[in-house]
Amino acid sequence: MHKPLEEMRPREAMQALKQCPMAYVPVSPAIEWHSYHLPLGTDAIISEELCKEISALKGGIYTKALSLGLDAYRNTAEKEMWGLPANAEIYGMNFPHLPVATEYCLQHEFKLLVTNRIKALKASGARYIVLVNHHGGLGQFDVLDTIAKQQTNSAAKVLSYKTYMFNDLTRADGWSHEGGHAGYSETHWLMAFRPELVDTKELPDGELLVAQYGILHDKNVIEPEWNPKKTSITIAKKLRERVLKNFSAEIDSLLSINQP
Repeated sequence: MHKPLEEMRPREAMQALKQCPMAYVPVSPAIEWHSYHLPLGTDAIISEELCKEISALKGGIYTKALSLGLDAYRNTAEKEMWGLPANAEIYGMNFPHLPVATEYCLQHEFKLLVTNRIKALKASGARYIVLVNHHGGLGQFDVLDTIAKQQTNSAAKVLSYKTYMFNDLTRADGWSHEGGHAGYSETHWLMAFRPELVDTKELPDGELLVAQYGILHDKNVIEPEWNPKKTSITIAKKLRERVLKNFSAEIDSLLSINQP
């Protein structure tokens, strides 16, 4: 059974890094509203499962997810588009009346914790450290990219990857990018890696209100065809296969380029 670094004994970790000095670090929030049909840890679960699968395929180690998420206050245009109260201060997915709150962090906290993890992995012998993120909150992509550049040195190369970059499915494959946070496309992502955690029976049929369900869209009503109940396990399996194939190719390329 492939297990995370936190569950390894020291000699297990040493042996894994000796065979392949690659460490994968998922960085995504583990407590964030994803409507009623997805778990709160959706982003962290997806990024961690991807790290687990790719390290099992290619070697190296992975850690459990760092539960870190950056976001921003919703602006006037967003609140109008999603049917949210104009006078409400709304940070990220902490919409009024949603029953479970979301946990975010400040940028300096984010940088400190990610950097600490990188330093520990370098000191343990990792020569490639891959940060894997599934959270699209404002600042998350840029800050991880910056950390990766700043922490790359002669001891180790640090890279920052978004899960989305490994998905090249098209409409011909049955894929659609419709639906934002917790919507049609993201439901397929969790279904690809942990299908048992998805329960679309928690949603009604037909139209869904963004403000009521906390599923983002390009208007305040999600049309019936983009209701997450319309997702397909067949498409999810295609997504899983394609993402792992493309991520695997990326790692092969990275290792071949950096061979002495």
